[in-house]
Amino acid sequence: MWFYKNGMKTYICVDNYFPVMSEKYKGGGRPIFAKSQGNELWPAVAEKCYAKYHKGYVIIEGGNTGPTMRELTGAPTYMYNFKKGEQIPGLWEKLLEGEKLQYGMSAGTDGKDEGELDDNGVVPGHAYTLIAAKTV
Repeated sequence: MWFYKNGMKTYICVDNYFPVMSEKYKGGGRPIFAKSQGNELWPAVAEKCYAKYHKGYVIIEGGNTGPTMRELTGAPTYMYNFKKGEQIPGLWEKLLEGEKLQYGMSAGTDGKDEGELDDNGVVPGHAYTLIAAKTV
C-alpha cells in the first residue's frame, strides 16, 4: 500500500497475520482493531499497513482526519477547529466548494468515544465521512 510521508510516496508491505481476540474471550478469533461488514479483508490490511507505517497500532488510535487524508492521498488538507456554538465564517462555502471539486471531506467530534451518542446523535471523539454538501 502507498502512503505519502512529507510529500514523498512510500510503499508499505505487510504479512498476512492480523491481531485477533483470544479464543478464551467473547468474540474470540475476530480482529481486535478494524472490523468489516461480512468477509471483507481490505479494512484489516489497510489498517495494518497504516499501523506499520506509524510503528504500531497504539500510535494510530484516534487523532485527526486531516493528516491521515494527506498521508493516504498525498493531497493538501485543510482543518478547521472550533468550539461548540462557534461559527466559522465561510465554512459552508468551503464545504460546497469541496463538494464541487470532489474532494474527500471528513469531520470529527471532540470528546471520548465510549460507545454512547451525545444529544445530537453523534459519537464523541469519533471521525465521520462527509458524503455530500448541498444547499436545499
